[in-house]
Amino acid sequence: MSTTNVHPDDLNYDHYEDSKYEQEIVRVIPGHRQLHHHMLKVLQNTFGSSEALRVLDLGAGTGLSSQAILSIFPNSHITVVDFSANMMKSAKKKLGMSHSYILGDYAVLDFPKLTFDVVLSVIGLHHQTDIGKRKVIKKIHQSLRPGGLIILGDLVTFRNQHTAAVAKAKHYSHMVQHSSSPEKLEEWAYHHEFLNDLANLEDMQEWLHEIGFTVTTLFVQYQTVLFCGRKQ
Repeated sequence: MSTTNVHPDDLNYDHYEDSKYEQEIVRVIPGHRQLHHHMLKVLQNTFGSSEALRVLDLGAGTGLSSQAILSIFPNSHITVVDFSANMMKSAKKKLGMSHSYILGDYAVLDFPKLTFDVVLSVIGLHHQTDIGKRKVIKKIHQSLRPGGLIILGDLVTFRNQHTAAVAKAKHYSHMVQHSSSPEKLEEWAYHHEFLNDLANLEDMQEWLHEIGFTVTTLFVQYQTVLFCGRKQ
């Protein structure tokens, strides 16, 4: 049974041109560019640029994050997973057909065990229930080779109500300033308020640790966070 709380149609992906979607999401989500900067930095500190990494990209969208990895690790092979046919089409165009593509809901898919050096999820896990988040993180742990990395960028809230309220207010202020039009602001605001299912940052840290990762929180801006976990 799927623990994904949305259907691709709910997210309006098919109404975007891929380039416009990418521009919009990079503008509207606080810290999106910094997520990729920190992601690449930790990968460069862990692996040599000539290594042929095996990477699993969950909820890959148009393939922006995988493209960033290939720019530094060109010999890598990416397994791209997304439940939107429109997003998958864009990712194939961007990354090329030498990689593997799986159209489906990663909450119900089985991942091959002990296969990947890196499993990546950028701004997607918040469409899982909390139970679903833990199940997906467990599947990721099982799919990684010993010493492999999970790179998890997501939208979160916080246990402390004051911290949570301020982060949410700043997140919405950022959306107001950076949305390309009033119509897009309405769409993003509705999406964030009613379609996203945010876990507490502290819970996410604990789940990663309990499942068997050594966890580092690389970046936090308002409700955007980037975790790196190494499989113990």
